Amino acid sequence: MPFLDCLHFNHADQFSYKEATKSACKVRSIPYLDIFDLWQSQGQDWISDRLSPDGLHPNTKGYSALFEEVLHWQPLKQLEQMLSVGE
Repeated sequence: MPFLDCLHFNHADQFSYKEATKSACKVRSIPYLDIFDLWQSQGQDWISDRLSPDGLHPNTKGYSALFEEVLHWQPLKQLEQMLSVGE
């Protein structure tokens, strides 16, 4: 899929980058929220409804979905609990 007529983006490259990032986080014991897999599990129609016309960046519905995923991500909830105990 062309992006701005100067770059080429595809899901295989996006998946490879995601896997490298996920692996680096695992080695360092850093929690990783795998948005790529979460979105892929929703199906192509769901994804298409949440992407901008460039096929890469989220649209308003996409950013809302990202916000909800982060908001309900278990490691973030655990951090909030740890921080609230210290208050």
